[in-house]
Amino acid sequence: MDFFKRRALWCALLVTACGPGQETVRGRAHLYVQPAVPQDEEVTTEDTIIMSSDPNQAVVFDGNVIPSLSLAAEVDQSTLPAGWMQDIFAIHKIDANRTLVFGKSKQTWLLDETQGGVLSRLSLDLSPPEGERLYVLENQNFWLVGRNNLGFPSTLSQNPSQLTLVNIVPDLMKDPANPPRVLYAGPQRMILASEKRTNIVLLDGDRARVIALDFPKMRDGTPVPIASAGLMQDEEAFWFLAPEYLLLLRKAGEDRWRWVISSFRVDIAGVLREDPTDLAMLVSAEADGGFAYVGRTFELMAGKIFEQNPLKLSVDINADPALDPYFINTVQPLLKTYCTPCHVGAETFPSVKASAAAFAQSIANGSMPKNMALTREQIKTLTDYLNRVVAMP
Repeated sequence: MDFFKRRALWCALLVTACGPGQETVRGRAHLYVQPAVPQDEEVTTEDTIIMSSDPNQAVVFDGNVIPSLSLAAEVDQSTLPAGWMQDIFAIHKIDANRTLVFGKSKQTWLLDETQGGVLSRLSLDLSPPEGERLYVLENQNFWLVGRNNLGFPSTLSQNPSQLTLVNIVPDLMKDPANPPRVLYAGPQRMILASEKRTNIVLLDGDRARVIALDFPKMRDGTPVPIASAGLMQDEEAFWFLAPEYLLLLRKAGEDRWRWVISSFRVDIAGVLREDPTDLAMLVSAEADGGFAYVGRTFELMAGKIFEQNPLKLSVDINADPALDPYFINTVQPLLKTYCTPCHVGAETFPSVKASAAAFAQSIANGSMPKNMALTREQIKTLTDYLNRVVAMP
C-alpha cells in the first residue's frame, strides 16, 4: 500500500471516540495531612514536598527512603547495526521479561529477557502524517501521537487491508501549542505529562479511560519535575520519577487515587545522578514498605544505554536492510531529494539493491544527480553505502 493510499485511508477511516468511547476519571482521594514543620527545625529533603489542600488531588507522603537504583555500566552495543543507537528515542518496560526500545524510523525493538540480549524487530507498513510519532507495539498494534490527538487501531476492523483508527483527545492534548510528553507507551497503557499534570490512558477494546491528575507540588509551589514513568507489577498502579524522588500512584478505592512519595536516587557506575532521563523499569512495592525492581532496568542517557547487569545486545540474524536505521535516517532522505526527481521509486531499498552499482558509479563520476550538486560528504555517504549494498549476498 503506497503512501497516498495509506494517507487517504487514514483520513477516511478515522473513528472519533469522544463521548461514549472516552471517559475521564479525576483523582478523588482521601485527604492525608502531613504535620507542619516547626519553624525552628531544619527542613530536610523529606520535607520539600507539601500536601495538596484539594481533596480531589490529595497526596500521601510516606518519607521512606528507597535504596538507590544502581546501574553498573553501559550496555555493550558492539553487534548492533550502524546508526541503531542514534535511532532510539525511548525505552519502556512492559512486563517482568519484556522491554520495548522505540526507534524514530517507524520500528520498535523487543528485548525478551528470556532470550538473552537478542532484539526482535517490530515494524509496520505505515507512514504517519507529518509531525506525528508512531509507537509500534506487538501484534500490529501501535500508538499514533499527534499534537492534539491520540490514535490506536480499532479492534472492530475486519479487513486486514484496511486500517480503522480510534481517535481520542485527552485533556492534556487540547492545547496544540503545548503538546504533552509521552512518558510511557505500552500495550493498553500510555502515560502523558505536562509540567503540572498527567493523563494516563487505559484501553479496553475500543474504549479509552483517562485518569487525569495534577502532580504534587514542591514547597515553592512548583510541581514536582517528572522525568519518566512506568508500570508497577500485578496491579493498576504507576511510578513517576523525579530528581531525588520516586512517586507511586495507586488506587485508594473506586475511582480514587493517591500519591506515595519516597526519596530515591539513581546511581550509575558509582555516581549518584540527580537528573535522571528516560528510565525503563518495573517495580513492586508492598504496603509494608517492601520495594523491589523486577527484571532488568535500563536508562537511556546521552545516546547511551545503562543497566544493572550489562548485556551484549544483538539483533535477530534475519535483519531487513530496508529497516536499517542508517538507511532510513541518513541514506533514504538523500535519495528522495536527489534521485527520485529522475528515478521514481529510487528511495526504496529494492530499487537501491537492483541499481546500487550503477548509482554508485554515476554519483562518483558526477553524472548524477542532474542539475543538482552533492557535497563531498553526501557523495561519500551515498557511494559508501551503495558499495556496501553491492557486496550484500
